[in-house]
Amino acid sequence: MTSIQKTGNLSQRAFFIISCLMIFFQLALFSNTIWASSRTIRIRKTSKEIGLTDYNPDRFYAIVIGIDEYKYLDNLDCAVNDANAVADTLKNLYGFGEVRRLFNENATGLNIQNTFREYRDKLTDQDSLIIYYAGHGYVENGTDIGYWVPSDGMQDEPYTYISNAQFKDHFVNRFKVKHLLVLSDSCFSGALLRGKTAPVLTEKLAKKFNKPSRWILTSGDLNPAADDAGNGHSPFCNRVLQFLQSSEPVFTSRQLYSYIDKNASSKDEPLFAPFPIPSHMPGGEFVFVRETDDEAFLNTLTWTSQNQKGFIK
Repeated sequence: MTSIQKTGNLSQRAFFIISCLMIFFQLALFSNTIWASSRTIRIRKTSKEIGLTDYNPDRFYAIVIGIDEYKYLDNLDCAVNDANAVADTLKNLYGFGEVRRLFNENATGLNIQNTFREYRDKLTDQDSLIIYYAGHGYVENGTDIGYWVPSDGMQDEPYTYISNAQFKDHFVNRFKVKHLLVLSDSCFSGALLRGKTAPVLTEKLAKKFNKPSRWILTSGDLNPAADDAGNGHSPFCNRVLQFLQSSEPVFTSRQLYSYIDKNASSKDEPLFAPFPIPSHMPGGEFVFVRETDDEAFLNTLTWTSQNQKGFIK
């Protein structure tokens, strides 16, 4: 073999090695770019970065009521499952500082009202509160007076229930919290909105959060509400969970309502309005900031098998 052939072979080998190294570095750079890009997508802006300087999930509370088992009335099938899923979502994805669950025998009229009193007395204007109710509802014939029915409520005995007026006057109007959002999934829940409602204003996110608010979102008006959509949750709860678990990470209660209303069946009439009381400031609204996307938790949820992320419209 001549020196020219050796030199040529060496040159070819050197060129091959340099080419491989160039390809390697290009692939490494490309993969790092993709990885960095995917990590960037996963980076969640903090509440302060989006202008919510006073947002602190530790000061968000929830009272979640679910009743399947009634002492004197027909039982339901999905109320407790609904309430439990909502409670888990608020705790695991939104980082709520405290979630109180009142289910079945623990959701008597006395226990529910005592819990409302406890939170009314201990929460301040630096705290925010969600009240979620899933159970029987009742409305008196010939009136617009509606009720939530506790687990020990008696058949056709409204004095054993929790009336709209009692709930609004004794609790909603006296909570000192910054924001209150009531989610009611029961028959005739629209009765909570009978009469005048407060004016609604459109403002930027930070302004909405900084103004105290008192809102209610119901599964329907003065009509019965379905208990089971076929997957262990009511239609209303399905929509609530779908939005809470796969929406944009920051949203308002109005956006939650818009999604529920848009995806409601023709039989449902979800309602959303502020309570007409002095503690509600026009323009104020409950703001949600999802703290994490816990895939392990999301994979345990019953609705995800049929309604994957991307269902949001």
